[in-house]
Amino acid sequence: MSALGAVVPRRNQWHRVFVAIGIFAGIIAVLPIVGALIAAVIGSDSGARTAFASAPPGNYAVYSTAGDTTDQIRVASSTHPETTVFIAEVSHLPGFFARGAVSPDGKQLALVVADGGTQAAPEASLLVVDLETGKRTRAATGIDYLQTPLWEPDSDGVLVVDTVEEGISLLRSDAGGGTAAHIRTYDATGFYPVGFNGDGALVSILLDGRGSTAVVDGEEVALLSPSITRDWELSPDGTRIAFIETDMSSGVNYLPRIVSLASARVSAMAATADGQGLGVAWSPATGEPSFGLEPGGSGGVSAQSTGFDVPLAYSGDGSALAVTHWTGASFASPGDARFELLTPSGRTELAGATRFFGWSAR
Repeated sequence: MSALGAVVPRRNQWHRVFVAIGIFAGIIAVLPIVGALIAAVIGSDSGARTAFASAPPGNYAVYSTAGDTTDQIRVASSTHPETTVFIAEVSHLPGFFARGAVSPDGKQLALVVADGGTQAAPEASLLVVDLETGKRTRAATGIDYLQTPLWEPDSDGVLVVDTVEEGISLLRSDAGGGTAAHIRTYDATGFYPVGFNGDGALVSILLDGRGSTAVVDGEEVALLSPSITRDWELSPDGTRIAFIETDMSSGVNYLPRIVSLASARVSAMAATADGQGLGVAWSPATGEPSFGLEPGGSGGVSAQSTGFDVPLAYSGDGSALAVTHWTGASFASPGDARFELLTPSGRTELAGATRFFGWSAR
């Protein structure tokens, strides 16, 4: 019997009335709390906006602070990173973390989140977070976890990959959700979408028994290396790829490389710095890449008295650079890591950050 039904006395059992009145009063008392909880859950779908929606002009780092089973998505100004804005929270399997990328228009964040399966065999979803409302949309399910999603230039769609029996399937999903559409399947060990060239063609890296191959619009255009490569970044004009080659001819060495893609042709690969390197970021201001070099190398990000920097990404205007700063003396002994923002006024730690996703400009 419902609480409202119980207030109708039967057989002069008035004590039930008083009990029901007490229950009803309790319900009335908690209605404001329930209402607040409901608003917190659906507020992003009913016009609520984050503080970031009205943030002043500037460059904002988009990052996460992680717990065991949740990540908090936050943004921070490059000039005042100590002041952060909470955007949303996403859940994941214990011990995992979300991987993501900010959309070209700076308004959305695509995340690959291990939110299903087991820790031994995780199943991932593609989530799209609206940075101005906090709304989270599940755009695809059942995809590979170890990947970073790639946004289309117009910020309407996201590319991800999924391992299938035939190989690796390239998928496209609308940012607003729906069924992910299959584009093509590659018989390869790994396939990584990198970016789009000036003609709007997808540039990717394919890894197989031959090594690392550049693929443009589904066509193989150049063998980058007979070895494994990593940290691929497409230049702002879409004509070159900077990457790190893993050379195992005498131990393990990480070598900075730049390849020019012109009319489906590749120029000779050339080292761009002394010694080893990890991480690549292209400067929008200069049009040239920065590599993270071991202490003593040249051609990388700013040298430090102790430790070294691995570049992550420049802001859109090139005035700020996000790096992972390591306190050790070499790649073999890297020490501890923290995220920092480098600006003309100096460097500041992005306190509490566990993943950096990119930049948004207001």
